[in-house]
Amino acid sequence: MISRTVLAALVLCGVGLGGCIVSEKVAGENWGGPAQSNPARAFTSTKAALARVEGHAVLVCTQAPEGRVAGCRVATETPPAYGFADSARRMADQLIIRSQAVPVGETVVVPLDFCPDKKQLAACQARGAGLAETVRKSIG
Repeated sequence: MISRTVLAALVLCGVGLGGCIVSEKVAGENWGGPAQSNPARAFTSTKAALARVEGHAVLVCTQAPEGRVAGCRVATETPPAYGFADSARRMADQLIIRSQAVPVGETVVVPLDFCPDKKQLAACQARGAGLAETVRKSIG
């Protein structure tokens, strides 16, 4: 059963996405990763970047020592076939939960939002948070 849930939004800008620099920023309200990823290991799939498709993936992980997460699985991905689940899996080993309120061994739910349109950022993040809440409720 989940007693604490990490619900934060991730916004990624990849090559070809609305006015973003080549590297992606990996950060959220309660967690983060490296300040910038290497463009050769960009997280957003080329297919999604070229099509300027908004997408979401929700990870379910176990809180590990030092803020790390372990045993992550993708609970949902939308839309399918754009590589958002694969992107989420590649990010999982770099995530660090910043909240000290999450004990080691606790299940955490982390939404990852890929938002190509900066003008729609808040709406994009809200859709991702809604998906994460649905996942959290479904697993208890």
